[in-house]
Amino acid sequence: MFSLTSIIYNYYLRENALNYLSDSNERLFNRLRFATLVLIIWVASQDLTTVFGFADRTIGLLALVNLLALVMLMLLEMKVLANHENQHRKGIKSVFTSDDHNNL
Repeated sequence: MFSLTSIIYNYYLRENALNYLSDSNERLFNRLRFATLVLIIWVASQDLTTVFGFADRTIGLLALVNLLALVMLMLLEMKVLANHENQHRKGIKSVFTSDDHNNL
């Protein structure tokens, strides 16, 4: 039961991410569904060591993508932090406005 609910939840997350990124393209959703079915069949036919090795590699790739995104956002984060600290030093209640940071 845990495996089934995990598969359904992870598919739900992937479908929502794809919907956010692609404006509900039905061909992409069908490809995602097909890839999910192929992956389920492949995992069911493999031994546990292979499955965990595959999972470790994909989680590692996910971590690398997240680290890359953090590095790319670091300049913006530093500007927002500097703006917050300037407001705090002046005794102003810190307020974030996106218009102050549109130049990136």
